[in-house]
Amino acid sequence: MEKMALIEPTSDLTAEFRAMSAEWREAGEDKFKDAFGDFAQYVKSLQGQRETEGLPADRVPGSTFWLVSAGRKVVGTSRLRHWLVPHLEKEGGHIGYDIRPSERRKGYGTTILALTLGKARDLGLWSVIVTCDADNLGSVRIIEKNGGRSIGTAVSDRTGKEVYRYQITLR
Repeated sequence: MEKMALIEPTSDLTAEFRAMSAEWREAGEDKFKDAFGDFAQYVKSLQGQRETEGLPADRVPGSTFWLVSAGRKVVGTSRLRHWLVPHLEKEGGHIGYDIRPSERRKGYGTTILALTLGKARDLGLWSVIVTCDADNLGSVRIIEKNGGRSIGTAVSDRTGKEVYRYQITLR
């Protein structure tokens, strides 16, 4: 695996990010569709998600990162929620991540979660909750490789599917 970096969103990678989004669409998932409008505004909106002022009670601030190869290919994205509200403790957790469909099963999921855990440490978090659908065995392995220990299951209010819940201690 080539050297990877976790970076903040940047308009410098507009074409590459849009290529990743198009790949998601071709795979049957409508992720990152907002990236096809004004990309500079899209990046600005991602950066604005860190703000705490004016957030509704069910929302929390968060940071978005992109996993980028040395060749500047956007391989995946992660989101780090700075704290949790009850519905996120059940499903969603502190960290969510997506790996580009053509780059799955190459170890990038483990890498993006490990690097995002470093960002959580930098934020001052002592532990994080990470969740995944019970039928997503790839994510189960990724979370467990990064030190996740099971703290139970839940049923998604959104999909009705079983969700595995993990805690990862950072300190």
